[in-house]
Amino acid sequence: MEGLAGSLIPEGAAASFNQALMELGALVCTPRSPGCLVCPVATRCAGRLAGREQELPVKTKAKPPKPVHRLAVLIEAEGFAGGGGRVLVRQRPDEGLLARMWELPHVEAPNAAIWADPDAASDWLAGALAAEGLPVRPMRPVAEAEHVFTHLHWYVKVWSAELAEAGRGGWSEAAETAAEAELPDAAAAYRWVDRREFEKLAWPNVFRKLLEAHFTALQ
Repeated sequence: MEGLAGSLIPEGAAASFNQALMELGALVCTPRSPGCLVCPVATRCAGRLAGREQELPVKTKAKPPKPVHRLAVLIEAEGFAGGGGRVLVRQRPDEGLLARMWELPHVEAPNAAIWADPDAASDWLAGALAAEGLPVRPMRPVAEAEHVFTHLHWYVKVWSAELAEAGRGGWSEAAETAAEAELPDAAAAYRWVDRREFEKLAWPNVFRKLLEAHFTALQ
């Protein structure tokens, strides 16, 4: 296709050729009502010669967004000195989807059945986050939300959770100081935030809505 297009471009006039093609498509060869009678290339048009000018172009249906089921944890800093009203959040990587935005800790469930089953979801969530260096004890589901990207449809279920004993030491220091430098190595991207700090950070819409509802309920 690239070779064919190259063979059609007049030497030294690529810019004018491209502009002419764009205007032809915008003003004459329109998808719903092509103006074949005034088209300067009608005699060479394969679609018109085949009698298909009213059928073309054929649009393929866009694929529906892929469903992705995610399990998140809402961990409050109650019980840590100076931690009242704070929630544990993390920052996404520097590259990729929603780069450098903040979110609740969450993992992808392997399928919808595990996501929907409380016992299976709790076990999966605890194991997956422990593997990332965040030992938690999920307690109960407290909220659900959805968000549709161009190619993904996130189903997010939020669990109220607490830090497992293995992780409380270093994390409690973070609640006291709110200094990232004092977080454990495995938690470098995490921090505790209150309502005031929450308002200053960038969030994906789905997590902004969830945390907005949480902080509003605390008032």
